[in-house]
Amino acid sequence: MRARVCLTVLLAFSSTALSQWRMAEKSIVTRWARRPCGDIHDIHSYQKKVTVPERFPDRASVVGEYGGIGYPVQGHLWMRNWGYPTYQSREELLKNYIAKFEQIVAMKALGVSGAVYTQTTDVEGEVNGLMTYDREVIKIEPERLRELHAVLYTTNLKHR
Repeated sequence: MRARVCLTVLLAFSSTALSQWRMAEKSIVTRWARRPCGDIHDIHSYQKKVTVPERFPDRASVVGEYGGIGYPVQGHLWMRNWGYPTYQSREELLKNYIAKFEQIVAMKALGVSGAVYTQTTDVEGEVNGLMTYDREVIKIEPERLRELHAVLYTTNLKHR
């Protein structure tokens, strides 16, 4: 474990030394353990209640993965399929997407710097994408996503 911590610190400082604009994300090689290096504190949260990442004065806090809402579309599946929770209709998918997304929006006001929905497309065995594995079915209409996401681009939220 000590060698992994040293390697993490070395990689983070080496990558940022190459360019003052390059950011190092410490969780890639540390399994989300806080280390004395890097620019981004990243957590992954697939629970119904998305976990708010801890904030630090010296790095951005992000939810590097959230979502995982499964919706299998018959005729567009790989072999075996799963999602963290799995639903059987577009309506259930959208309802649960909105519930998680609203939590992310609330985190913006708390100073969270970003979030990444997992995932854009289904992959082998996982049906938690916004599109099917074969990219033939879009599960949530892009216009609906655009409407929902517009709130992220407003500047009227104040950081606490």
